[in-house]
Amino acid sequence: MKLDLVISQLGPGGSERVLTTMANYWARQSKSIDLISFSDETQVPFYSLDVGIRHIPLGLSEDSRNGIMGAVNNLRRIRRVRRAIRKTSPNLVISFGDSTNAVVLLATMGLKLPVIVSERADPRLLASGRLWRAMCRIVYPFAARLVVQTPEAAQYYRVWQFRPPVVIPNPVPRAPNGPKAHTTLRRPTVVGIGRLTREKGFDLLLEAFGRVSGRHQNWTLVIFGDGPMRPFLEARVKSLGLNDRVWMPGFVKDIYTVLGQTDLFVLPSRSEGFPNALCEAMACGVASIAMDCPSGPRHIVRSGLDGLLVPEGDISSLAKAMDWLMSDEEARRLIGGRASTVSERFSVSKVMGMWEDLLKEVMKRKGNSKQ
Repeated sequence: MKLDLVISQLGPGGSERVLTTMANYWARQSKSIDLISFSDETQVPFYSLDVGIRHIPLGLSEDSRNGIMGAVNNLRRIRRVRRAIRKTSPNLVISFGDSTNAVVLLATMGLKLPVIVSERADPRLLASGRLWRAMCRIVYPFAARLVVQTPEAAQYYRVWQFRPPVVIPNPVPRAPNGPKAHTTLRRPTVVGIGRLTREKGFDLLLEAFGRVSGRHQNWTLVIFGDGPMRPFLEARVKSLGLNDRVWMPGFVKDIYTVLGQTDLFVLPSRSEGFPNALCEAMACGVASIAMDCPSGPRHIVRSGLDGLLVPEGDISSLAKAMDWLMSDEEARRLIGGRASTVSERFSVSKVMGMWEDLLKEVMKRKGNSKQ
């Protein structure tokens, strides 16, 4: 089978990591994989791709200065994506992300080519503009299937589709064995990972850490990632008097090296899809706390057994949970030991088996439609 996978960029985000995992898996299964991105050829994919995968960068990721330029750029994206898909001649196309999904569905109109679109975030809180959401509402029924990550997302989209959305969680690779490379983490340490944006809630984590830091003078907080909220977060660190206790070193490529030296992981998000960082921390056996935001963490963490869920946006509850686990090494060990089973519950083979079943269903329906 020949597949085209389409995504806006191949940076350090969670969607990019999942699509890379999927592409590499299928390449090892001897499928022919073309990975089309909107980035330009100077942007090297953040995550390693199998040598058998062909990356096709289209150079379409520039920002639009106004509405007119936005319309022009989107027409250009549609035209270039259509040209690339026609040139690669796939059996099926898989698209990741709402704006990308709309472009791909418009680009494949009339090609009689099945397209699976995948939403990667809580649809109720998506940052894309109203125009894009309206466009998605119009074009999504033309998709062969819509894939979402949680039952809540499926319920949201059920009124959009003539076919029910398919729920497929993210695959969680097993944590690698063997010695960990040296890092500069000063232990014991609390770690957070993600883009520095409001929805990721790192301002809440800073506030909670500030409340318990006096009781845990030997602990530090490290937040890996970057984004538009960095200046605000850096200013908040200073105002809380935590300059020598909090570090924000940017993105890290080898996440398992960091997690292998982490004592407590916290996901303070206001919204999520199916958070990779939380899954990876748990797979490494790290005791983890997550905000019970509307979608995602509650389908991963079995609170009190293999992690802790605290009410969304509740800084006091987050601080209390952090205080307990920072104080109790044995509790961290027990919770972390149970957490590692996440890589069995959402194993790559199990999740990719769900994708394989979906591909077979879509291709079978395509074959029947020709009869």
